[in-house]
Amino acid sequence: MRLYALALGILMTLGYGCVADMAVAGARREHDSPPAASHDTVWWGGTLAPVTVEAERPARPRAHGTWT
Repeated sequence: MRLYALALGILMTLGYGCVADMAVAGARREHDSPPAASHDTVWWGGTLAPVTVEAERPARPRAHGTWT
């Protein structure tokens, strides 16, 4: 029974690996040529300008029941 479980695990791992390899190969074939310059295209990589996010801490609300 242990040998059957081991063989099944190996078979499933190899199967999933082959399926993943086919999926990656299909994605590469589809995007070998650079995309046309359009607003409807998807960005497929490259370098973007850095983004700086600035935020301020909001004022603390007064505690309930204080007199100030």
